[in-house]
Amino acid sequence: MIVVGDLYKEFNGFEVLKDVSFKLNKGERMLVLGPNGSGKTTLFRCIVGLLRFEGKIEIDGYDVRRQGRVVKRLIGYVPQILRFPYGKTARQILELHAAFHDVELDVEELLGKFGLEDVVDVPVSEFSGGMKQRFALAMAISHNPKILIFDEPLANLDFEGRQIFLKLLRRFKEEEKTLLISAHRISDILFYTDKVLILHEGEVIYYGSLEDLLEKIKTVKFCVRVEKPGIEIARDVGRVVERSERWVMVETDDFIDSMRVLASSGLEVGYVFIEEPALDAIVMRLKEGAER
Repeated sequence: MIVVGDLYKEFNGFEVLKDVSFKLNKGERMLVLGPNGSGKTTLFRCIVGLLRFEGKIEIDGYDVRRQGRVVKRLIGYVPQILRFPYGKTARQILELHAAFHDVELDVEELLGKFGLEDVVDVPVSEFSGGMKQRFALAMAISHNPKILIFDEPLANLDFEGRQIFLKLLRRFKEEEKTLLISAHRISDILFYTDKVLILHEGEVIYYGSLEDLLEKIKTVKFCVRVEKPGIEIARDVGRVVERSERWVMVETDDFIDSMRVLASSGLEVGYVFIEEPALDAIVMRLKEGAER
């Protein structure tokens, strides 16, 4: 369980986090969204005890400030910016990590699960960006932590790493791991999300279920490719935002109803492409709703 209460953090006179509060029970998974500079990374670094802060953070009943060493053993953390000891091999780093967490570790077996079995004794500084990200994931789960915190893990993953990570998310669900993960898009981990926390300028502008969030931001855009050029889209389908000879972009507040109207119109449609709302648009929509 993670309990954060009235978390406040200031850097050089700037308020980075302002009274952030939430609770995450065992086995729950929360997606943290927010534009660059919204406080996501600062929040994660406070939770794992890397930054001083005002307020309360408890991990499984342990106070992060007073019982930091115990807390660190409960958490697996992958930061957004990866830093490893220069010149140290993957084996050496993992052996140090295992010693800190007082666990036995089969390095070859672990790295084999991440497609890194051929570079066990290669300095991590020589890894590609995608390999470093996979290695960071391997290290994060190596001590079987109860809680996993991933800061933009999909940003630098290569194709192989992305498939491995999505399999891990499925396993975490089965093992009832508590998960905190930041991303720029909801669809990246749509199937592995129970709650959503959205930060803007250090403040929480949304905290709740994914379903409730989608209800608040249900305006979507979708593109329709018509089989014949110059065909007009019925007004009942939605608001036409942009069009070319064959493609039409439509905005609607009820996508399901728009699809029903489109299907019954007799229009020959080749493709329908749904555009996920941009993060800035989601933030704007939520702030507009709060001001009403």
